Amino acid sequence: MKKLTFPLYSTYAGLKRSVYILFIARIVNRMGDFVQLFLVLYLTSRLGFDEAAAGRFIMMTGVMNGFGVVAGGFFSDRFSRKTVLIICQAVLAFSYIACGFLPVSMTVPWLIFISSPFRGATWPVTNAMVTDLTEGTERKKAFSLLYLGTNVGVAVGPLIAGLLFTNHLPWLFWGDGATTLFAAGAVLLFVSDTRPESDKIEQSRRAGPEGERAEEGWFLQVFLRRPALIAYLLIAALISFVYSQHQFSLPLQINGIYTDSGPRFYGYIMTANAVTVLLFTAPLTAVTSRLRPLLNMAIAAILYMVGFGMILYIRTMGMFFASTLVWTLGEILMVTNSQVFAASSTPITHRGRFNGIISLIHGFGFAVSPWISGIVIEQRGITAIWPIAAAAAAAGAAAFFLMDRIAGRSYQ
Repeated sequence: MKKLTFPLYSTYAGLKRSVYILFIARIVNRMGDFVQLFLVLYLTSRLGFDEAAAGRFIMMTGVMNGFGVVAGGFFSDRFSRKTVLIICQAVLAFSYIACGFLPVSMTVPWLIFISSPFRGATWPVTNAMVTDLTEGTERKKAFSLLYLGTNVGVAVGPLIAGLLFTNHLPWLFWGDGATTLFAAGAVLLFVSDTRPESDKIEQSRRAGPEGERAEEGWFLQVFLRRPALIAYLLIAALISFVYSQHQFSLPLQINGIYTDSGPRFYGYIMTANAVTVLLFTAPLTAVTSRLRPLLNMAIAAILYMVGFGMILYIRTMGMFFASTLVWTLGEILMVTNSQVFAASSTPITHRGRFNGIISLIHGFGFAVSPWISGIVIEQRGITAIWPIAAAAAAAGAAAFFLMDRIAGRSYQ
């Protein structure tokens, strides 16, 4: 009988040690990434904000996060990527630890607001490092591995955070700070710096992949030479608006139904999200591996449309879990394909800055979503947001399908 094989976690064998350390650091960091996830509940249930006011504050935090994204990309192209990452993680960690010693007051969210740029800066730096460390088929494996690391941490973190939020709030901040410091220490001790040397840049000019070849000129000039990347980012901002509902509108709806048990049940939902990622990332990636990235992203947007749209009719935890399964399958396809698509369009000379602008535009949807959603919820009620999210996802799916027909074959 022929031996049955299936490319599950063995898929991730053969990567560089630094990639595995970044994977471990991502697990630990995301396991304790409580603060941003529960900020909306802190503002509404502890400080008495209404939904619109909470949305405006979280939007401002997202704008500050965006400044950090741009700055992180800029500095990582000019200085040691490793040093930039460690400094940002250390500042973030000590800010959160300080929050744990403060009473419930506006000082806490303002300290989170001030530290947000350092949180944002870590994303383009990490993505640039992974891009430096990989090429070809290894790159999709590496980004997929870090995505799994994120969700190993999220599988445990929100469950713990939901319990801490109700009864032991200071430990929510201390846990986030401690895990961030651990992640910074792992990078400091075991990850080598990855910023490309001049000889590698020169070699890229002659023989590198077309989208990654070294280029001269100001960043904006180089960026505008990539119309496919620009089109992708505009669609991605719309999709980010839809996906971010799981961090703003979803906890508010669950909290409205289950009141005091809302934070705990929302923690269950986020754990289900992470467990789904752990179980389905490898098999779903294998099943869709022959499809072009843009086509996979179109399918992901359809899953968002169904998964978030159906929340309009949900009133039981069982159906919330079913919805989470659907939109999480979309998340898997979106993340594992979008990072590779973006990396293949990033010149070696501008990786930090390109990852900064890519993260910024992705984050734009997250930044404006709480503001828009808060206004809609305040004026029309929580159920009004879900048809809007479904329509936005449908528009994104149609745009990705069209883009695939026009330029998809260039991104196999």
